[in-house]
Amino acid sequence: MEAKGTIGKVYTATCGRPSCNRTIQQTTRTQEFAEKAFRAEGWSKTKKYGWICGECAGRRCKCGGPASTTPHTCPYAEDVHGDSDTLCLCCDDCTDACAQDI
Repeated sequence: MEAKGTIGKVYTATCGRPSCNRTIQQTTRTQEFAEKAFRAEGWSKTKKYGWICGECAGRRCKCGGPASTTPHTCPYAEDVHGDSDTLCLCCDDCTDACAQDI
């Protein structure tokens, strides 16, 4: 079988979450095909951040809302268990509620 050449564009998406710098590239003929390929890799297009990577798309707080963009120590784990090394991504509201529960 004879190989056939193609012309394509390189589409690049950069994660829109403030603390993330991941990128993905796809060479294809149309933006539609590139977007399908990005989604197949776990990327999502959001209103707030634009394209976000699969890792950021999966970040959720224990309350089900979006996780904090900055990892921080858990007030509960720090005060009750003396654990100042483990970081969590709870949202600001849950972090405040956790601190008030102590």
